[in-house]
Amino acid sequence: MLTYRMLKQLFPSTRGIVDDTIKFYHVFVDPYQQAPKGLFVPLMDAAESLKIAIEHGAIASLWQEGMDLPRYIPNHFPVFFVPSPLQGLQMIVETYQKTKEAGNETIFSLTIHHNEQSRSYDIAVMDQLKQLQQKWFSAQGQEGCERSC
Repeated sequence: MLTYRMLKQLFPSTRGIVDDTIKFYHVFVDPYQQAPKGLFVPLMDAAESLKIAIEHGAIASLWQEGMDLPRYIPNHFPVFFVPSPLQGLQMIVETYQKTKEAGNETIFSLTIHHNEQSRSYDIAVMDQLKQLQQKWFSAQGQEGCERSC
């Protein structure tokens, strides 16, 4: 299971509550996905998408260093500052694959479902995300990843 402690070791610059016992049941990139107790990784329109992700279950988020945090984020909401959210996601996947415990797994949802607003994502970001999905599949045999990955 992915924990606050694991993320804090990867990304020491944080804001919000410090609680090493927090467990993340989902890691997700699509803010419209239901992800109870999830860690959100914003890949586009971070301020707008984080609000939506919180409504859908995010209990923490990665956040690009140097970007202002939206005012609506509660003071206790954990935020992990990273140079790039996508690179942060790659680091999380690599670390998690080395330390995962059988039977106690975090679900990684690495697919962005385009919604009716037809959001467009940077092609390079989508390519990197697809490569990360393939890496995840090859290492996991599709276990611990939502069917849509």
